[in-house]
Amino acid sequence: IGAALLLSGPTSPSETKGEGKVTDTELLLGPKEDRQAVGTPSAKVTIVEFGDFQCPACGAAYPIIRQIKDEYKDKIYFVFRNFPLPQHQNAAISAEAAYAAGQQGKFWEMHDKLYQDQDSWGEKATAKDIIAGYASELGLDFTTYIDAVDKKAGESKIKKDQNDGYQLG
Repeated sequence: IGAALLLSGPTSPSETKGEGKVTDTELLLGPKEDRQAVGTPSAKVTIVEFGDFQCPACGAAYPIIRQIKDEYKDKIYFVFRNFPLPQHQNAAISAEAAYAAGQQGKFWEMHDKLYQDQDSWGEKATAKDIIAGYASELGLDFTTYIDAVDKKAGESKIKKDQNDGYQLG
């Protein structure tokens, strides 16, 4: 199940004043160049969600997470990392869809749509087609979107997110 980890306080050894480092920040946040994040990177509080778009628990947490992001947008740094669970038949395709949308600057719009409409596509054999409809609704270049999803353009990033999540426990 996707987990939200809260990391607050100093993140570099020079700032810790003798305290132990909570975790490996690079491992937790992932590579900066392809990070899906909102908020202020220098904020004192960073929230990292390892989420599965099909996961009912992640879907139930979504409204709370969205409220936190909206209410504290300038005071926190929120990072989303993919963690599609193998027992969810459409978790991988939804992660690929979000990645493909992100390549066109619409990751968060697809992220929100997938969680808001989880009941419409989550357990359906036609999830890929339903989600492709969301890409159209969001105004994505459909050919580019389909090409990215079909070629699994996000697969290495998604697997890195998963592996980092497992490594973090």
